[in-house]
This record gives sequence, C-alpha cells and structure tokens, in this order.
Amino acid sequence: MITPVPCHPDTKKIRGYNQSFLLAELLSNHFKIPLENDIIQVVCAKTSQTKLPVAKRQKNVEGVFKVKKEVHNKKIILVDDILTTGATASSCSRELKAKGAKTVTAVTVAKTIWQL
Repeated sequence: MITPVPCHPDTKKIRGYNQSFLLAELLSNHFKIPLENDIIQVVCAKTSQTKLPVAKRQKNVEGVFKVKKEVHNKKIILVDDILTTGATASSCSRELKAKGAKTVTAVTVAKTIWQL
C-alpha cells in the first residue's frame, strides 16, 4: 500500500492540501497500488522542519506521528515531498515498523544537498 506523510490539520487548512498526499495519489493511480491516506496521523503540532538546523530536526519530529490503522505484515510505500535529513521519513517509518509493518520504503520527489 501507499501512504503519504501527513501534515498537521492546521497546516492543511492553511495550505489547502497536503503535497505528500497529492504525490501519493499520483503514484497510486499510475502503479495501481492501493492508497491509504489515514494510516498515520499527526498527534501534536511541531515547528516546521524548514526553520530548523540539521541537529534539531530529528528531535522536532519525535512523538509527532502515530499509526492509527492496522499495518501488521504490510508492505508500505511512504511518500514525502522532499528528503532533507530524513528525520520525518525515519520517524514515520519507526512508528510503522513498531506497529508491525513488514517493510517501509520511503519515496520522495527531491532530496536537498546539505553542505556541512
């Protein structure tokens, strides 16, 4: 199954859409893989990752995501828009694996290049 990285409801309300969902929907339609939009939820607001230095990004997403549907033994494609440090994808993947997902493969449209 395909699932997008969720955004906070307030963010979606302001923006009007979740870009990760739109990407997941395109992939689902193209590859004929079922899309599940409500597997992961954001349980608390967080500071935008774009405003944080690399060192603080992982801590910023700890405890933010919760798996709310059955994923035991499922193969999941997790879709996000941009991979910067991998903190968001890692946090979602850890939650999915903790709930029994067989595999989690993260897919993004773009990856930033960091100069350390």
